[in-house]
Amino acid sequence: MDGPVVAGFAPGNGFGGHWGVDYLVPVGTPVRAVFGGTVTFAGLVVDNLSVTVNHGGGLRTSYSFLDAIDVVAGQTVSARQAIGASGLAHGTASLHLSLRRGDRYLDPVGLFRCAEGPGRALRLISTGRRPLYAVRRAARNPGRNLRSTSCGPSHGRGSRPPPARPRRHYLHHRR
Repeated sequence: MDGPVVAGFAPGNGFGGHWGVDYLVPVGTPVRAVFGGTVTFAGLVVDNLSVTVNHGGGLRTSYSFLDAIDVVAGQTVSARQAIGASGLAHGTASLHLSLRRGDRYLDPVGLFRCAEGPGRALRLISTGRRPLYAVRRAARNPGRNLRSTSCGPSHGRGSRPPPARPRRHYLHHRR
């Protein structure tokens, strides 16, 4: 998103907090879909124009404080396609962006950090005789909220997966 962040992601308990990021952008600035997907909502939410786009895989973005909406529910949009124009929030020209995976809100700024290429975090060198290798590890951002989904089922909190082979006292010995 272009424009400085004026209110960051600050989730609270079940009712309080700020569940997205507000960007300072002039009124009428084209608002574009972060990724391609299907518009699932385009209309009023508490007297504010808002658009929600489902990107698949449980990932949804919502854009609020719009001055105009250029899409309708059910419409397919491509990445960077204009979906509306920014408006006012509490008298300030801004755009609110929220990100959800399922019903869980995530920091949208983390989404953009994940999309950055490895150029800033990884440098490769060649000695001429050996293949390229990493000089240093990529910097890890501890504030990043996006995680890949697990490939297997959860074993629950505090429990361990079953052992790879039976323990000795489980074996029956022949006599």
